Amino acid sequence: MKVFETAFKKQYSVFQNALNLAVFENGTSECYIFYTGGMSYQTRKEDCNLLKENLVSLLHLTPIKTDDKSYKYKLKSEVLAQGGKTVNSNCTYDDFTVYNNPAVGTYMTNDGAIVKLSLNTTSAYMPVMIFDVNGLKGPNKWGYDVFFMTLTKRDRNGSIDQKIFLTDEYCSIVEKGGRLPRNILQNKEKTEDSDFSWLWD
Repeated sequence: MKVFETAFKKQYSVFQNALNLAVFENGTSECYIFYTGGMSYQTRKEDCNLLKENLVSLLHLTPIKTDDKSYKYKLKSEVLAQGGKTVNSNCTYDDFTVYNNPAVGTYMTNDGAIVKLSLNTTSAYMPVMIFDVNGLKGPNKWGYDVFFMTLTKRDRNGSIDQKIFLTDEYCSIVEKGGRLPRNILQNKEKTEDSDFSWLWD
């Protein structure tokens, strides 16, 4: 678990820095989501498309075939049936993991991690990044070596930031015994039931 956590922190840092650079250099600042206080915002499709292109270029991501079934992630129903949890059960996690979804690009990083980018969104989707820090190796488990995050500009106080940042507070899913991204980033040793409440109601 410690190896996976260290690898996740590295990928988070690399992608967050790339997001910051892409937004600063290209002004792609309208690719994010928030729901709070009866207000909502999803994305501007043009910004999401450009942001995805920027990330692929900046990080030298290599596309891999989306029908490559040497890795597979459990569906939400399986995770919940086996004692796992979600931050927001209304989120459609499964759509982002299917192999033939044209809205999801699957890439390999230079150090062998896999990232799924669903940024060329429609109104039905949110901007999502899925990190598989162990690449094509196992265990391929949510909250162990696989992590689900979205993009936002809204902080915990409800104010809009200027930069886009990765968050697990709108949607995230973990298998039994797994940990949320925020717990790892905050070096929180234990994941508690309260961590799975949707913070933006």
